Amino acid sequence: MLRSGRLSMQRFHLRGLNTGPSIRPSIDCTAAAGSLLSGVPPRTVVSLISSQVLSRIVLIVLFALSTAAATAAQVAQLREDTAAIAAGADSRARRQAITDALSAARIEYRLEEFMFPRFSGTDIVVDVSAKTPAKTLLVGAHYDRVAVGQGAVDNASSCAVLLELLTVLKANPMENISIRAVFFDLEESGLVGSQAYLAAVTDKQSFSGGINLDIFGYGNTIFATTSSADGKLAHALETAAKDLSMPVRVVEPRQYPASDHRSMMNAGIETLGLALIDGKEIDPILQRSQPEPRILTIIHTPRDTMENIRPEDMEKAYPVIEKTLRLMDET
Repeated sequence: MLRSGRLSMQRFHLRGLNTGPSIRPSIDCTAAAGSLLSGVPPRTVVSLISSQVLSRIVLIVLFALSTAAATAAQVAQLREDTAAIAAGADSRARRQAITDALSAARIEYRLEEFMFPRFSGTDIVVDVSAKTPAKTLLVGAHYDRVAVGQGAVDNASSCAVLLELLTVLKANPMENISIRAVFFDLEESGLVGSQAYLAAVTDKQSFSGGINLDIFGYGNTIFATTSSADGKLAHALETAAKDLSMPVRVVEPRQYPASDHRSMMNAGIETLGLALIDGKEIDPILQRSQPEPRILTIIHTPRDTMENIRPEDMEKAYPVIEKTLRLMDET
């Protein structure tokens, strides 16, 4: 499908819609209207009240339709981006799919080639400035894959979510926190791209925090780890997940599967590692029990294809990431 530009959408939350005080279906409403309705015949008052009720109903229906349309559009965009990246047979093709999406969204990027220590690769770096830049937060996701499968769940899905995040933040920047997004190369070769990127950063303390996304293609629970259980990022994630009614399970880094979050932690950056899977899979992952949880029968196998992507789940989990960032922006 020809991309003339990415779709940036506002989310409408009906629970936050102020529909005003309830209207009592009695002539006492004349008193609530005050002098404005004094002397107006009762039938006219009832007619006016009925019109108000109807207007509110119409407004609520329009909001509901807008929400449904926005949700459907975002689901379609996440599916499209994941599929485009997953179609790439190697890092070069996957990188091209990401840069094509960035260009379509008119988001500037740069390619940073590296040699570390014996591997050569290319990271994709994007900066989205805050309105009044005071801090920078690092957000990453690796785009390379293993030789088998399409690398759809691991990790085209996370790249699609990061593309969505960048599009939204470009349209509606945060007040104080700028975002440095890096699509890391060669994670599957031993976290090479993230190590190379951070080794080249002279002032690692310039990052007020870091978030890494790895495996975000389906699920009902955010599986997370943090370098600091009492840190600002961990608290922001907990609050965002609670506010959005999204289950989250946080474990210690030593229990969590390896990914580029480790490079961020080793650089001394307060870090969150985030994945999206079904909650029932987490204990079997931690316990390494048999039979293997579903996710371990997909990643790094020929089954890691678009058939195992559930973009509706991705769409439901995405707001937790954005809200975590915006909560950080308020502190």
